[in-house]
Amino acid sequence: MTRCFCKWRGWLRVRTAILALCCSLIFSSVPNCGSAGSYDTNLEVGNFWEYSFNVPIDTLMMSGSLRMEIDDVDDVLVSGTPQDAFAVRFTGTGTVTGTYFSEEITGSATIHGLDMRLCSNFDLVWSTAEIDINVTLLDSSVSMDMGYDLRYFPPLDDYLGDDDPGLDTYVTTDTHATGETWEQAFGSESYEEVDDYYELTMNVLETDQLISTPAGIFTCYKVRMAETRMGKVSVSYNYYSVRAGNYVKMDAQSAYLGGMLGDLTLVSYSYNPDGIPPEADAGTDITVDVGDMIEFDGSGSSDNIGIVNYTWEFTEGGNVRRLYGPDPEYTFNAKGEYLVNLTVYDKCGNYDSDTMTVTVRDLGILNYFIGDENWVGMIIIGAIAAGIAVLAVSSAMKRRRRRALGKAAKRVYVAKQLANWKPPKSPPPLYPPE
Repeated sequence: MTRCFCKWRGWLRVRTAILALCCSLIFSSVPNCGSAGSYDTNLEVGNFWEYSFNVPIDTLMMSGSLRMEIDDVDDVLVSGTPQDAFAVRFTGTGTVTGTYFSEEITGSATIHGLDMRLCSNFDLVWSTAEIDINVTLLDSSVSMDMGYDLRYFPPLDDYLGDDDPGLDTYVTTDTHATGETWEQAFGSESYEEVDDYYELTMNVLETDQLISTPAGIFTCYKVRMAETRMGKVSVSYNYYSVRAGNYVKMDAQSAYLGGMLGDLTLVSYSYNPDGIPPEADAGTDITVDVGDMIEFDGSGSSDNIGIVNYTWEFTEGGNVRRLYGPDPEYTFNAKGEYLVNLTVYDKCGNYDSDTMTVTVRDLGILNYFIGDENWVGMIIIGAIAAGIAVLAVSSAMKRRRRRALGKAAKRVYVAKQLANWKPPKSPPPLYPPE
């Protein structure tokens, strides 16, 4: 059993690896390098970020998940003056696997802690965390408890300034950390005071870099973060997304004095940097003929920050069609009514939808020859007028025919009367008898 405990103590002396892991995870995950003026003021209780992590510790590997959530708003003292601060609570679980001195080690860990960050700019004022570990080596189980409690003066400025970061943006901040760390294992406790000055630098190396994570694909700033303590530098390359409001991926390259190698990747999050969705306006309904090109109009849509994407969607012939932009053009080739959905997005991922209807007519052969409904009306009116004219002519001809027949009948009658006339036998008296 002495051999076992010696190995336990030897393992604990390997740079207090698991405590360093805890500090590394918590220190590197929460900092927000967005704009304090534009975005941090829109942080709210309920925002959270969940990460998966993989961190090698010599011949061991710790893997697990870490969740950070804005739990509350409370007062915190800064130079004796109370200021509003976010209480950022974090919890996590992990597994430990690997070998140590050719012996297999397995274990589990739980992480919990709290950061106090100013509501005005998200600067870190106070941080405390604790990690509980249970591991098995040589058929023996041991529980350990490690943690820290640190205050920062001035508050740690770990965002990239008051404006959106750009290529080659470079920020340096110095702070003084005081407090303590502790370890409890094998029935003993050890405490160590912390009184440390260190420097944090952040440098934007790239912009518009696409990073794929389980939480989605993000357009990111690639940021080199370097923490200098006692002349030693720990370096990580972190990828910040405005849409997520935090880092979506972190990859440590070198580590000294408590820093750890490893990576963290965003799994899920809830963050709305402006809190105001856009308003979609798909325009008025449209009526067209088959084969006519139409232009959609989403110019009535609006957003407080600015719309970055217009997506029009409808179904034609059983197939889903998608068009992009504020005023795309399209030609429908089949008669029917089409319900068109417009969805607009702002750069923070907020969105809104609106619909309009396109009615497509098919006028058949008449439309083929004429092509304009105005001509159709004119032809109909012309046809009616022509019909009236024909009726008028026909009526006139009938009247003329009747008059002609009447005159002919009279001539026949007169002729017959003349043919049958005979002189009277005696002339009528000139004077009537008295």
